[in-house]
Amino acid sequence: MTAFSPCCPEGSLPPANDNVHMKAPEGTIVTTTPPNDQEKPMDIYVTGGADLANASCIVLIFSDVFGYTSGRHRQFADSLAVALGPGTAVVLPDLFRGNPPMRPVELPFGLLNFTRIGDLLGVPGMIYKLKYKCGRDAIIDKAIKRSVFPFLESRGVNLAHVGLSCVGFCYGGWVVTRCLADLENFRCGVGIHPSAFEVETNVHGGSMMDLAKHIGATPLLFLPAGNDSGHIKPGGDVTATLAASRGLAETEISVPFPQMRHGWVSRGDRSLETVQRDQDLALDLTVQFIKEHHLQS
Repeated sequence: MTAFSPCCPEGSLPPANDNVHMKAPEGTIVTTTPPNDQEKPMDIYVTGGADLANASCIVLIFSDVFGYTSGRHRQFADSLAVALGPGTAVVLPDLFRGNPPMRPVELPFGLLNFTRIGDLLGVPGMIYKLKYKCGRDAIIDKAIKRSVFPFLESRGVNLAHVGLSCVGFCYGGWVVTRCLADLENFRCGVGIHPSAFEVETNVHGGSMMDLAKHIGATPLLFLPAGNDSGHIKPGGDVTATLAASRGLAETEISVPFPQMRHGWVSRGDRSLETVQRDQDLALDLTVQFIKEHHLQS
């Protein structure tokens, strides 16, 4: 399969069939209205054993371009909350407010021809959305600072005291890098098959190297698929810059999954033994990283 978006590399997985090998989500969707009239309401999925006001660890998860209700995003959030323990709350906001940059196109009679329809119609629209509707101002300033943060504070969260970790898939991996570079209160982040380089460089015309320098010593872990950018793998310039900032080996910054295709965690088929194995390993590495840099910090 060819690449179908400006942030997914050649050979990426298509959107997941939500009815196959998927547990029912265990959390709750809350619709929040930001405390100003300029932003639209936002749905936020909340899961975990802790009430937000009493949580010792809060993790934000940022979805891929298909949106937070697609694929395994909510199931991953549920699993992460359980693995991190009863004091954890995991929050998965709909940064796209019901209008993700890319979604499958349903054809008559239940058929799905994502490749042709996406290539002919979806991708130009996606490029426009990513560039003009999902940039730094829309996502970091408006969605996170003006909607997600006020929601957390309205639930009694002291952001400066509790701190935040973040995890992102595909496009959401770019959001992770921007949060660590631009916002206070984030203690660490994990990018799983992240499209940070593609979105920052190809979509927004920025420099991933400059972004890496702004992230500096803030702990960041990349878990790239085999077909993800070499810039974020050991030996890549972005990984080298981040490793130098923290005085670590590049293999401590980036742990590649060479057998996996981009999208394997958020939309991979768990009925495949190798996919399930590496989905579980990605979750384990994420849990270990957040425990080390958030819960023990």
